Amino acid sequence: MFIQDWIYFEKVARCGSISSAAEELYRTYQGIHKSISRLESELGHELFMRDGNTLTLTPFGKYMLEHMVVPLLDYWAEINRGGENFEEYRSGILNIGLFERPSALCSGILLVIEKYQALHPDVQFNIVTQSPSHNYKKLLSEELDLAFCVSPFFDDRFASAVTMDAQVFCYAKDDSAFASRSSISLKELKDIPIGVLKRSAASIKAIIDNSSEINPENVVYFNSDLSAQTIFASGSIVILSPLVQSEPLANSVLLTLDPPLRYRTGFYYIKKPSPKNFCWTF
Repeated sequence: MFIQDWIYFEKVARCGSISSAAEELYRTYQGIHKSISRLESELGHELFMRDGNTLTLTPFGKYMLEHMVVPLLDYWAEINRGGENFEEYRSGILNIGLFERPSALCSGILLVIEKYQALHPDVQFNIVTQSPSHNYKKLLSEELDLAFCVSPFFDDRFASAVTMDAQVFCYAKDDSAFASRSSISLKELKDIPIGVLKRSAASIKAIIDNSSEINPENVVYFNSDLSAQTIFASGSIVILSPLVQSEPLANSVLLTLDPPLRYRTGFYYIKKPSPKNFCWTF
């Protein structure tokens, strides 16, 4: 996927049709259609629901637009203004730590790095993918200059910023009453058996503890990454997850929550004082 694909996607989402987007962008219908198809193929999810010539975003498409594409295009606009904003020549090696779990945030960061390097060819990037605990230790030892994580470190030795927030999604059992819908209200979850996978338990638990709409007694936190089929077999009707999976969970359908549940994610950290004064440009 290319930055141009995301530009086309954002324009189609705003216009509601490929034809209108093509007219505003002075591009061909076929070119934009091919770009959208490429994105959907690489992401493994449909971005639009099609009704004749009218396109509306799927729940996944809405998530991508709000939490990846808009921030990414903002970064891209800032990078394009880079020549005006950077007063000194950029060179050297920037050591960056990414988290192990793939996500839209991770993909967006890699695109930003690629474009940054195009503007500053003498800046070299050493990118390592590892657990948050390893990133934490290497920031302290200054083996890393910058680290991206999905959760806060709560350490005043680091300067940090939030790159985006995330939305919690709901996977409903495909033979449940919710399977034919695109969303579910929080009130409907009040008495519903809920399963939460271990890898997302910390993020979800904080939200549930602060929500009056969900009964904590109905929530089961699994001690291992079990399949959706196993969780549904245990009696859970829905699974809450902060990430849209790259592959659909078995025997489930994806729903959005109404009103949405959100939590802060996508943090970047640098040790204070920053060993490289241009880290903030991310």
